[in-house]
Amino acid sequence: MRVFISLAIAALLASCAPATSYRDAYFRSSDISEEQGVAAFGEPDEYTEWLFSLAVEADRGNWEKVAELTASDRKSEIGTYYHNLANAMHGCLADSLMHYYQPFERGLFLPMGEKESRFVMAQAGEVWWQLGELTMAEHHTILGMIFSPSQSGERYIRRLAEINLAKGDTRAAEKYIRLLDGPVGDYWRSRAPLAPKTDVLHSATDVRTPLLMLLEANPANLMAYEYLLCYDLLTKDIAAFVRDFVPGKKSSRLFEEAALIYMASSGNTGEEWIDHFSVNYDTYLEFTSFSEAFDRGETLDNLQKSFGDSYWFYYKFAQRNEK
Repeated sequence: MRVFISLAIAALLASCAPATSYRDAYFRSSDISEEQGVAAFGEPDEYTEWLFSLAVEADRGNWEKVAELTASDRKSEIGTYYHNLANAMHGCLADSLMHYYQPFERGLFLPMGEKESRFVMAQAGEVWWQLGELTMAEHHTILGMIFSPSQSGERYIRRLAEINLAKGDTRAAEKYIRLLDGPVGDYWRSRAPLAPKTDVLHSATDVRTPLLMLLEANPANLMAYEYLLCYDLLTKDIAAFVRDFVPGKKSSRLFEEAALIYMASSGNTGEEWIDHFSVNYDTYLEFTSFSEAFDRGETLDNLQKSFGDSYWFYYKFAQRNEK
C-alpha cells in the first residue's frame, strides 16, 4: 500500500527518471551535483552502482527488481536490508529469512549513528515508511536530508509530503508539495490506518516499541508482525518471540523451528504446545535429527550442509561481528 501522489507530481518525478546510470538517477533525486557525489561517494565502481540501484528501484516501488538485484549474497548489510524488505513486500519475509546472509537485526533495520555513512542514513527510513510507522519514517527522512551533501533533494521532500498526507496534516504536506512545484490535488491516505493512534517517547534505536505500537493500532498489519518476530529471532531472544507470537496469525517454518528451541529448553513439549505453535511433524523430526547430530559432535561443515538454512543452525552458530 502506498500513498498516491497527484498526476502533476507524478509527471514531475517521471521527468527526473531518465538517467545514464543509477548513480545519476540517485544524484538527481537527491539534488547532488557530480562534484558533490564524487566527494561523498567516490568515483563510480560496480559495488556503489549496485547500492545506488537498490535505493533508486526501492524509491520507484519496483520491489521485484529490488529482489532480483539482491538475489545473490554479497555479505552486505544494506543488501540484506533491501532483500528482506523486498521479501516483506511480497509477504514472505519469515519464509526466506534463513536463506540469505543475516547480520543480526541490522539486516532488518539499518543502524543510525555518528559512525554510519550518509548513504545508510538516507536509506534507513524506507522500512518504517513501508511498515506505516510515520514518526520514525519522518525522523529518518529528515536525518537523511540533513546528512545529504546538498541537504535537500526531491526524494526527501516528496517523502515528507507523503508522510504528512498520511498523517492528515494537509498544511504541512502543502508546504512540501509547493517545493516540488506541484498542486495539492486529491490524495489517497492509505497509510493512515496503519499508523499508531498514540505516540510515546522512545530511543531511535528502540525498534520493538514502535513495532508493538503498530500492532496495537492495527493487529492486521502482518508486515509489522513479521518484522517483530524476525527481529526477536535474529537477536536470539526466544522469550520475546514466545511473548509476541500469536497462534494462527501467520504460519512459517521459521516460527516452527524457533518454537522447537523454546520447547526443548523449557521442557514444554506437550501436545498443547505443538498445537500452540502449529509445529509440523516433519519439522519436529528434522529438529530431532539436528539435535542428535549436534550432540554427537558433527563437524560444523556437515551441520551446515544439512541444516545451514535452518534457524537452529543460526541460533547455535551465528556470531556478531562488531566491525
